[in-house]
Amino acid sequence: MPCSPGIVPDDFDTLSFSVQTGLGLKEQKAPIFNVYPNPFEESFTIDLPHLNSSDYTIEVFNLLGAKLVEQTSTGGRIDIDLGDVDAGIYFVKVNKGDNINMIQLNKINQ
Repeated sequence: MPCSPGIVPDDFDTLSFSVQTGLGLKEQKAPIFNVYPNPFEESFTIDLPHLNSSDYTIEVFNLLGAKLVEQTSTGGRIDIDLGDVDAGIYFVKVNKGDNINMIQLNKINQ
């Protein structure tokens, strides 16, 4: 039985649905650390809040996903030297339990 647009004929079941807004991603918070300088030439510094109960895991990756640095810290100032890698884009990932933060850094030529 043909029907007009927007009108549901009597012999059809009612269709119910819900609309969800957003992308289903958790709200992103500001990173828990500071990284400077950005861009950098040879090395950069990460400032992390001091912790007593658990460690941070710090990792640095290149654009291809290769891990260049991995270390743990309870906080404070950490200097990371990437003087032996080419100029380009790198990612610093800091984990503390379930809290994962990532920031992009740019290495420039001297």
